[in-house]
Amino acid sequence: MATIPAIASEDDSASLAALVKVNPLEVRLTLSDDSVNVGQRFLINVAVKNRGDTPLREMEMTLHVIESPCLKLSGPLTHYRGLLQDGRSASHVWHVQAIEGGSECRSIVVVASASAVDEADGETISLASQARLLEIH
Repeated sequence: MATIPAIASEDDSASLAALVKVNPLEVRLTLSDDSVNVGQRFLINVAVKNRGDTPLREMEMTLHVIESPCLKLSGPLTHYRGLLQDGRSASHVWHVQAIEGGSECRSIVVVASASAVDEADGETISLASQARLLEIH
C-alpha cells in the first residue's frame, strides 16, 4: 500500500491511501512469418503467462485482426481457456491463410489480448500484446 499526500491548507493536513496492484498477465504474440504472399499459410501464436501468485479463472485470449477479406483463420478470434494456475502459461495457435492482397490488405496490424478474473479478489484484469505488422504481397 502506498501513501500519497493530498493538497491541504496550512492549518489542515490530509493523506490518501491507495492500493497498487501489479497486473500478473504477460501476453506474447508471434507470427511464423510477418511477410506473406496471397494464398500462403502461416501461424499466429498467442502465449499468456500468469506471473502472479494466485490462480486466474475465466481466462481468454483474443486475436484482434481484420479477418475479412484479407485473411482466413482456422477458428474464432477468441479462445476460452478457463483456469490458469499461478506461475503457469497457456497458448493458442491460429492457422491462417492470406486470401487477399488488395490495398486494404497490404499492411495489417495484429494484436492479441488476454483477460481473466483474479481468484483472490474477483477483479477482472486484462492486457494487450505489442502490435505486429503483417505484410501481404
